[in-house]
Amino acid sequence: MSKFTLNIGKHIWKNMKQTDSKGSAFVQSFVRINCYDIMSIRQKSRCISKDKTLQTKSALNFFRNSTATKTSDDTNISSFANFSQAKTCLKKEDTSKLNYDEIWEKFKSHFVALDCEMVENVYGMNQLARCSVVDSEGDVLLDVYVQPQHAVADYRHKYSGIKPEHIYSPTALHLSSAKKEVLSIVKGKIVVGHSIANDFKVLNFYQPQALVVDIQQLKELKLLMTRAGLRNKSNLKIMSKVILKRNIQVGCHCSVEDASATMQLFKRCFPSWAETYKHIIKARLENSSYFDDKYWKGVNEPDDNTT
Repeated sequence: MSKFTLNIGKHIWKNMKQTDSKGSAFVQSFVRINCYDIMSIRQKSRCISKDKTLQTKSALNFFRNSTATKTSDDTNISSFANFSQAKTCLKKEDTSKLNYDEIWEKFKSHFVALDCEMVENVYGMNQLARCSVVDSEGDVLLDVYVQPQHAVADYRHKYSGIKPEHIYSPTALHLSSAKKEVLSIVKGKIVVGHSIANDFKVLNFYQPQALVVDIQQLKELKLLMTRAGLRNKSNLKIMSKVILKRNIQVGCHCSVEDASATMQLFKRCFPSWAETYKHIIKARLENSSYFDDKYWKGVNEPDDNTT
């Protein structure tokens, strides 16, 4: 910012202090910038519109652009109206708080929570055994068991809750069918999860980063855990106990229960998330077509040959 512009700013704020509470006084400093007509400048730089919306940035940009063509040492400021009112509006705008409850009500349909349970196959690798998806209210959208693609070496029942009768039952789906079911629900949604990269890996599909929230990485939850004296503790069971006062994973894991707890934890820190990702919320609410198939062609298309 040039010295010329800084001098303008100092002069403006100095005169602002002299205006009364009703803003009846005006700063009566005028400017000559090349051949510009003073009245024209006055109209362009007016900073309070009819609806009392502050237009300070526009005025300052106008001055900043005008300095490029300044040919004399004359100080130049156009007539600024009602600066006392402008200052009040600016303070009110800076301190206003967003209504996150209202934003959540409008935006909650865009979120789903995903959780998968896995078993270990004979090759020592994870393979999908159960997949659950819940909505923003914790209602179950999908809960399916998945047939094993390879022989199971360890069911990990204590951690997965999976038994042989679950994945070998007639109602268990093939991996490709389960994947199609999941994709039909999460497509175009923002998927919330805990260490969700592991779930995506076992499902073998890619979700655009803009459509993923891993609560394990949320700063607000880390701060809450630190305040509770449990810094660097990101275990879902512990976070649920400390923050939600809710006991989960008692005896064994349940993907529906884990997905529901994940969504509840996310809701607790939604205001801070919304503040950070305003651009995503704006895009979703104002231009939802951005997430149509034509923009994401080929993304997350299921592969029937996946094993």
